[in-house]
Formats: sequence, structure tokens, C-alpha cells
Amino acid sequence: MAGQREASTEALDDGGHALAAFYAGTLVSLLNWQQDRRACDLALCALLSICMAWTKQEGLYLAAINAAAVFGIAPRRPKAWIGFAAALGLAYLPWHIFAHPLPRTDENYTGHLHIGEIVAHLPRVRPVVHGFLVRAFYWDDWCVFWFALPAVALLERARLRRAPVALLWFLLLMHCLLNITPFVLVTNWILYQLMAVTQNRLMLHAAPAAALIIGLQWPRVRREPIKLPEPGIPRPQ
Repeated sequence: MAGQREASTEALDDGGHALAAFYAGTLVSLLNWQQDRRACDLALCALLSICMAWTKQEGLYLAAINAAAVFGIAPRRPKAWIGFAAALGLAYLPWHIFAHPLPRTDENYTGHLHIGEIVAHLPRVRPVVHGFLVRAFYWDDWCVFWFALPAVALLERARLRRAPVALLWFLLLMHCLLNITPFVLVTNWILYQLMAVTQNRLMLHAAPAAALIIGLQWPRVRREPIKLPEPGIPRPQ
């Protein structure tokens, strides 16, 4: 369990646990809004997405994915997704204006968004993906958690067509793609040292979506319905 304590302490020190908690809240409120279209659920999702954006740089990208999900759920309701995106932008803009000229103690991902630089470092993708897979199935850190995700996806494939499950898979896959980008953009670290100190933290951020998928797709025991005799018909002896 030493690896688990080390990973958890690392994530807690830089806001990883807070970000994961905010993200879990946005997922639940987003699922509720997908089902009932209540404005209060969408407002809560927007509020928690703003909290994510204020917590860490990764939270800003997760908030942007949530905005894309709102558009995907209700593309014919522009008031919903335009209002959601506007709330995120208006809430984050003052902080961006204040913090942008300050000296940075963390990595400035957006400052590395140059096509030539990204293309030059695409060979990093393969070892990064391999590193994520190795860490996901490392028993001392995650036990059966990441084993359960592909298992339920295979055992309950029919549920992938359900709207809540499809939405969560979209959010998780988009999150996984975004988790690769820091390793392509940040080049002033030795790659394997960067992987060692960040991959468990990034997986912690993705864990809420994976946990909800496991819960929604968990196999259920199917039993044949009990047929009761109709009134007036004697039971067979």
C-alpha cells in the first residue's frame, strides 16, 4: 500500500483530490440534467466546472469537455450550452487576466501549443500510453478498479447504448486523450521522470467517470419472473 499512499499524497498536495471531487459533482449533475433537463442541475454543473477551472489547469480542460457534453446532449437548446459556456468564460476570465502576467511555478501548457512542437514530440505518445496502462493495472495502487472497467464494458455491451453510459464513456475517453497532451507539450523534463510524478495524479482525475461507468454497467443477475396462478385456478397438487 506504500505506492497508494505516495500517489494519494502527491495528488492531495497539488489539489488533485479537490479537482476529482469537483469533477465527480459535475458528472452527477450533468447526468441528472441529461435525464430531467432541470435548470438547477445545469447550474450546479456550471458552478462546479468553474471551481475545477480555478483549482488546476487540468480543471479548465475538463470544464471545456463538460461544455462540449452539454452541447452534445441538447444541440437544439442554444440557451443551455451558450449559457453554460458563457458562465465558464466570464467566471474564468478575471482570474486569467490577473494570473497571466504573474511568474509561474507550474507548467504553462497553453504556452506550448504550437503545431510544430506538438508534431515533433508525437513519438512520446507510445511510451506514455504504455505507462498509463502499466500504472492502471498496478495492484498496489489501484487494486481491481481499472480491471473492472473493461470487464463491465465487455460483459454488459448492450448498456453502451444507454444515454448516461454513452455520455460517461465520451467524457472518459476525451479525458484520457487530454491526459496525453502534457507529455507532448512539456519537454523540459525527462519523459520517464515526468511520467513517474504525474500519471497517477492524472488517473485520479479520471477515476470519478470510470467509477460511475462501473456502477451503471455492473452486471445484474437476471432471474426468470415467477408466474403466479391466476385467481380461481387451483394450484396443481
